[in-house]
Amino acid sequence: TFWEHFAALTKQGITLVISSHTMDDAAHCDRLAFMRDGKVIARGTPSELQQATGKPGATLEDAFLYFIHREDRSDS
Repeated sequence: TFWEHFAALTKQGITLVISSHTMDDAAHCDRLAFMRDGKVIARGTPSELQQATGKPGATLEDAFLYFIHREDRSDS
């Protein structure tokens, strides 16, 4: 798979920047940045972003929605 190819590249010390709207893709990454309207609203490891929700067993989708809602509250 292309994820195996990407993993082989990173083992060689190569940095990859991947853009995706799919949380399944994001789960393969070492570090993530959630963006909204061209602005980074959160960044960290998948685990850090999931833990930030305060919800046990949170998924990356849960984390993304948490940061979107937090951004909405800060805009009002």
